[in-house]
Amino acid sequence: MLSGLIYWLSPARRRFMRRLAKPGMDAIRARLADAGSPRAVQFISTILDANADFLAYALSSKGPL
Repeated sequence: MLSGLIYWLSPARRRFMRRLAKPGMDAIRARLADAGSPRAVQFISTILDANADFLAYALSSKGPL
């Protein structure tokens, strides 16, 4: 649990989220808000957040990729 918290607060994760994930996720969320129901937007946003966190881990120096 502690290692997960340390990773979540790591500079590499925050840098990835700020530079790459946030602009793309903001654009997708804006399109969803225009076309989707509130429940669908909430569900897909949860999946997007999980995928962005996984990619931040996978592409980090400690990740598998």
